[in-house]
Amino acid sequence: SSFAVLELDDIATSPMMPVVAMSFLQRTAQEAYIEYLKDKTTVRLIGVDEAHKVLGNEIFAKFFDDFGRRIRKYRGIPVLITQALEDFFINYSASVFFVLASFKIFLRQKSESIANAIKKSCLILNPFKQKLMESVNLKAPHYNEFFMRQDNTDYVGILKVNADEYWTYTSNPNDREKIDAVAAKYSLSTYETVWVLARVTEGMSYEKALYELNKKESKSGTKDWDS
Repeated sequence: SSFAVLELDDIATSPMMPVVAMSFLQRTAQEAYIEYLKDKTTVRLIGVDEAHKVLGNEIFAKFFDDFGRRIRKYRGIPVLITQALEDFFINYSASVFFVLASFKIFLRQKSESIANAIKKSCLILNPFKQKLMESVNLKAPHYNEFFMRQDNTDYVGILKVNADEYWTYTSNPNDREKIDAVAAKYSLSTYETVWVLARVTEGMSYEKALYELNKKESKSGTKDWDS
């Protein structure tokens, strides 16, 4: 497969977690080099989500800085994803990766975090761009704004999703609880629950959504949603 995920939640609090992550990245770099020799046109994206869990480990941060420099030579794109701006300035190696990144994408950040990063010269923004970055907002489930810096160009964009996409990909704990509750109440599968919640988000009542789902699935057998 061209898509691989390494889930480390089970060892998230173990001192071995950064070691396992580095081992996986080292293997990824080796495979990228071998594949690059076969095909120099394919771009490879390597991302680390919840990076705050490993950036505090200076050995990992230094390793990832070196990894990023190497993987770029093989048309690789290293990505670090974390929630707080401060996570990138926890040590020197993490801050170097931040400074050298060609693209920086910020979702909504606290004004205090932005001001603190500017005060420490970790983020260079004039007053107008600071206000622009502070204006970035989230209006779930309709859209999410982001502030993006590409080289010397800054702008604000919008990530817009439809109702089906929102309920399929949401990671909000309240949303996940709602999915579980609706699934249990009406004996629905996850797919069916997402479909119903998407229709409700669009303005349909639960009764109407369940009726439409019943019609939609009638070919495979009718369910009694009112029972």
